[in-house]
Amino acid sequence: MRTRVITCASPAYVARHGLPRHPSDIEKHRCVLMRDPSTGSHFGWEFVRGKKTVPVDVSGQLMVNGSGPLLAACLGGLGIAQLIELYARDLVADGRLVQVLPEWAEETYPLYAYHHSAQLMSARVRAFLDFVVTLTREPSSTGALASKTDQAHRSGDRASGERRARRNEP
Repeated sequence: MRTRVITCASPAYVARHGLPRHPSDIEKHRCVLMRDPSTGSHFGWEFVRGKKTVPVDVSGQLMVNGSGPLLAACLGGLGIAQLIELYARDLVADGRLVQVLPEWAEETYPLYAYHHSAQLMSARVRAFLDFVVTLTREPSSTGALASKTDQAHRSGDRASGERRARRNEP
């Protein structure tokens, strides 16, 4: 499984500092950085469009070591951040975050789920993995970013209700 890496800022940050037009413009902005635990420095930023990759030398006054603080700092207007789409999708859809340089958002990040072999996998684990796969799929072309999450919840509720009904059958 993979999810896209998207670059975002709060509407307040954009109002104060404007939107970059090219990846190199990011170097003039404040960025919220994610600490790489293996080096102690921040992870590098790259922007990908088609076969072109543009590395950018970012800087900022805040470096965090988790996705929760990264998201909170971005929402709080402290700078531009690179987030995995899975975390930011609904926030962009409802306007709490603005996607920066969406045409340069083709970088992906791998997601891993560790579990026992398929022969030992419980139905609950399988259902969870199916749900996560649904969440990481590209949003529909209609722009209904949150509909996938809602649909997955509804189908999961329906499936669990059907399982409960079968267990209660005579």
